[in-house]
Amino acid sequence: MAKWPKSIPWKAGKRKDWTFENGYEVSAFKHPGSKGFKENKWELVILFNGDPVDLNRNFEANILDNYIRLNRGIYGYLHDPDVDRIIKMIRNLQN
Repeated sequence: MAKWPKSIPWKAGKRKDWTFENGYEVSAFKHPGSKGFKENKWELVILFNGDPVDLNRNFEANILDNYIRLNRGIYGYLHDPDVDRIIKMIRNLQN
């Protein structure tokens, strides 16, 4: 697992935030009510300019289709390696 940012207390749980030079941001969180909390899994949102976004299908077809999409740019029930994989993909996207 790559080095993750420090957890921030959030909604009686925790959140981790990544900001990338390409303009994308990712927040991963576990709190009561998040999808996967009871299973100790992450929910994650992909942001661009502060808004949740779905990626161009050319990018997401190979990776994000493997995960449960809950809403625009939001995925749930993710294990740590899943979050790592998505973070790596977002970091490498060209804007």
